[in-house]
Amino acid sequence: MSATYLATDPGSVTMVDGLLEDTANTRRDNTPVLEHNGGGDAEPGEEEEEEAEDDWEQRTAERYVFIESTGDVEDFERADELYLDDKKRRIDYVLAWPSGQKDEAKAKEAEDARKVFEENLTKEGLEIEHDIKVGRGVQYTKVHASWEVLSRYAELMHLHMPIKEKLDMQQSLSMWERMRTYTACLMRPFQPDPETLPEVDKKFTHVFERGKEYLFAIPRKKEKFFSHAARSMIVDYILRRKRFNEENTTSVEFGNHGDDNEKETLNDVEAAMCQKTGIKSLLAKGIYSAAYPLHEGSWKSHSRASMRRLLYEQWAHWSNFYKLQPLDHIRVYFGEKVAMYFAWLGYYTYFLVPASIVGLIVFIYGLVTIKNDVVSIESCDWSNNFTMCPKCDRRCPYWNYAAICNDVRASHMFDNGATVFFAVFISLWGTFFLEFWKREQSAIQFRWNLMSFKEEEEPPRPEFLASLARSKFRRIHRVSRVNEPYMPFWRRRLPVYITSVSVMLFLVALAVLVVIGIIVYRMSVLGAMYLQEDERFYKSASLVASATAACINLVLIVILNYTCSFVAVKLTDWECLRTQTEYDSSLTFKLYVLQFVNFYSSLFYIAFFKGRFAGSPGRYNRLLDNRQEECAGGGCLMELCIQLSIIFVGKQIMNSVVEVLMPRVMKMAKICFAKKDNSQRHYTVWEKDYLLVELGPRGMFSEYLEMLLQFGFVTIFVAAFPLAPLCALINNVIEIRIDANKFVTQLRRPMAARTQTIGVWYNVLFGLSRLAVLTNALIIAVTSTFIDRLVYVTGYSEDGTLNGFVNDSLAHFDVSDFPEHHRPYDPDGRFKDIKICRYPDYREPPWSENKYEYTAKFWHILAAQFIFVVVFENVVVLLSSLIAFIIPDMPRKLSEQARQEAYLTNELILRKELEIAQSRQLSQGALRHINYGAPTVTNHGDTAVTVTEDGDTAVTVTGHGDEAPPGVTETTYV
Repeated sequence: MSATYLATDPGSVTMVDGLLEDTANTRRDNTPVLEHNGGGDAEPGEEEEEEAEDDWEQRTAERYVFIESTGDVEDFERADELYLDDKKRRIDYVLAWPSGQKDEAKAKEAEDARKVFEENLTKEGLEIEHDIKVGRGVQYTKVHASWEVLSRYAELMHLHMPIKEKLDMQQSLSMWERMRTYTACLMRPFQPDPETLPEVDKKFTHVFERGKEYLFAIPRKKEKFFSHAARSMIVDYILRRKRFNEENTTSVEFGNHGDDNEKETLNDVEAAMCQKTGIKSLLAKGIYSAAYPLHEGSWKSHSRASMRRLLYEQWAHWSNFYKLQPLDHIRVYFGEKVAMYFAWLGYYTYFLVPASIVGLIVFIYGLVTIKNDVVSIESCDWSNNFTMCPKCDRRCPYWNYAAICNDVRASHMFDNGATVFFAVFISLWGTFFLEFWKREQSAIQFRWNLMSFKEEEEPPRPEFLASLARSKFRRIHRVSRVNEPYMPFWRRRLPVYITSVSVMLFLVALAVLVVIGIIVYRMSVLGAMYLQEDERFYKSASLVASATAACINLVLIVILNYTCSFVAVKLTDWECLRTQTEYDSSLTFKLYVLQFVNFYSSLFYIAFFKGRFAGSPGRYNRLLDNRQEECAGGGCLMELCIQLSIIFVGKQIMNSVVEVLMPRVMKMAKICFAKKDNSQRHYTVWEKDYLLVELGPRGMFSEYLEMLLQFGFVTIFVAAFPLAPLCALINNVIEIRIDANKFVTQLRRPMAARTQTIGVWYNVLFGLSRLAVLTNALIIAVTSTFIDRLVYVTGYSEDGTLNGFVNDSLAHFDVSDFPEHHRPYDPDGRFKDIKICRYPDYREPPWSENKYEYTAKFWHILAAQFIFVVVFENVVVLLSSLIAFIIPDMPRKLSEQARQEAYLTNELILRKELEIAQSRQLSQGALRHINYGAPTVTNHGDTAVTVTEDGDTAVTVTGHGDEAPPGVTETTYV
């Protein structure tokens, strides 16, 4: 049976169908609510639940009630383990710390640091409770934030909270809105169940101010005003700024909260912080082993109703792979930063649908037209008898061009006339995606009340203030007007940046040198094995060289990745950036550049360098006395397609397997360690969450990095592999559920964080989309044979077709011109009748006066390639710029709604302030003649003021047609 819930008061919930009116303490049948163990993950050793409770859970499996002011799931079956021992104060944060250390000096030092740190937390207003058990390797500190602390820091952190009154936003049903309504009807099968997961209404908010509490929708139970995510975010901020040494701490504490010092700004307080500050330093020193907010119950079906279980059932479960994501509920539980990633990933996946369809059509077109392709027909005709020159010195024989028939046919599937169209399409698709994402992002910002979130609201990093605590360089911040420490540009900032850029260039060059080294290694091994007399060596030379080179390359890439990551973190720390956003952006850019070089360098080599400088028979360009590598029979485009598909598809499969298995393996390892450490059969909620995997200090970096590397594969080399968007689409449908499942079931609950955009990743996307225009133009012009065929048809073909193209594209070589030590080994005289061999190039024949020099056709093709690249790039960039100019970043209607909301909110504040001022003025004027004590009634004109014994004041106004209708009495209690 379905049920509809209606919130009649902020923080209170009523069930409309009469099934449930107030189940905070009793059920409808007046039976007591069964106790629950807190709903954590059922780990080995957890006690079985009662059979009656299982029945109740099954009957209430689909009943989720939401708190109107926060969007959290109402906890009717109260989970006592989510509260402190008094069962009233909720646990907002948990600190875990190791016990039983063998080094007594270090243990004493850590204990003293924890004691000072927790005393400072208590002075700040946080309430602390310990969970200490003898013999357990990890002990826990539970932290609760009271209303006074939450409201104070909400004001200091400029948190936007929902206002009490509903604003009347005027909306017009335009043609576009009607189209969106029809689209919504078509998307209804893909929407989550609206009864179980109702749509979250847009909440109108304002920056929280304690002096204007009348403006906000504060429920009777004030603890329900702040969401669980917001509470943990506030506690986390406090933890990051508290010191843990016994030196002078007055400078980092708030003063007397009852006087004017309470108005001290956030930056003023943080500017005096010293080096031994914050939970991050404590974690780095091992004084605490973990710090995390608790999950809201369990995700399993037998557990009590919770937001975590709801997200698992309606989002993370594999049965929802075809459904849209409940982004508003993700935001409520995980915060804006995590929700923004899933919003971007979902939008990117939707945009891959048209690209996948077009790419599949291009591939099918190439597949269908193979039989009629003139080049494939000529290549597979053995009667043409094109004798090709040997592929290597001495050991390789002459061979017939028809032997690569299958390679040429396979190459046609990706190298055909439709490839040019698809390259243009993908270039424009990238621009459309970025422009429409900006529109979608602005809609998300409006819905999540992030439009007024500015960087200047973001406080300085504690690490920044700690590192500059003793700096003599200070200045007034241009926005906050606060005296802060800073790094002088010419004396500190510029040298640091120059050093950072130099180190980055060195690492990039090192990654390129690794690729070059692998190439040289492969050539050297091939050359050495071809010189061996044993037939087994030179016949397996290619396999041995490729296999060993791949293994060495893999090891070097892994080592280089770890080295580059470590160096990038150290460089970013050294840069001493002011805000967390600046720090994350700088680190992201460094790591992505290094990953980009590692993953794409081999593809760039195949696409634009392999075989370009090999030379010609008899005059091969050599490196360490070895011939340079040349592309296989199907051409470099086919080899690029194979390499791209292997790296792209293989990387996606490997990442998916790692993402699924790694958290579970790490979790099982922790469970095994916990079993050895303690034989207890029942685990508390915070112990179960401790066994989960931590997201890590880089947050969403690995998730974004994986997707942006994929975006590069989809756009940069898509001309060589039209099926890349389809592979990406299939992967992303799976990736969304893998990530969702990982966040809900395997990871500790990440700290909720606010963000307005996807950050520096948008700039990376923009750069990749522009780079893709150039690379696709070069792939079509240089790597494929499109320009060669076009020049032949328009300038050299006798009948205006491709008939004779293969013969025309193969140059002639006199085998007598081979140097004796490079001539094919022929003890049996098999090749004595071969006088001329062919090779793919445009050079003069041996009977020409300028033999083996480039022909005029070569220069025609080179000029055509250059013209094509210039025209292609400029046309696509012009169209992309035009699209970006035409499509506004924010829809006009959304802009109007944002301005309307700001105007109505201002009007509401002014009206409320005026009402309060008038009420105070009226009551103060009427109370001048009142003697407090016994109940008193004072008449002052048309106003009667009554003061009761408990101090309440009733102001009664009798109207005469102005303030109130005649004969009507209005009473206001002050």
